[in-house]
Amino acid sequence: MAAEIAPIPRDWLTFSIFAQIVVAFGQGSGHLPVSDAGVQAAAAYYVPRVEKNAGQWGEHAAVVLGLARIMGQLASGHAAAHGRAAVGSHDFAAAQEAIHRADEATLRLAGRCPWP
Repeated sequence: MAAEIAPIPRDWLTFSIFAQIVVAFGQGSGHLPVSDAGVQAAAAYYVPRVEKNAGQWGEHAAVVLGLARIMGQLASGHAAAHGRAAVGSHDFAAAQEAIHRADEATLRLAGRCPWP
């Protein structure tokens, strides 16, 4: 059974915004590379949200990029804690879960994602 391929951005604006998110996620993941499966998980999560909300990028960029960086930190920490040398899709999923479980104090510091 072939793995499902994540959506590819269809226009330049979506690609440009997704590229910024990937850079922020990578800054967060630090010294750990992100596997192809990890990139596909991020694309599956972010690309539909970017396509839906690209028109509001200017007003939400700082929060979305900050959260993407935090997602990278959480994902790389999860990968390292489980002895992996690269961030994978399971690590991205664990980071998503951690962000969604975050308490109000944490969300006040990081910002609440405007693109649920």
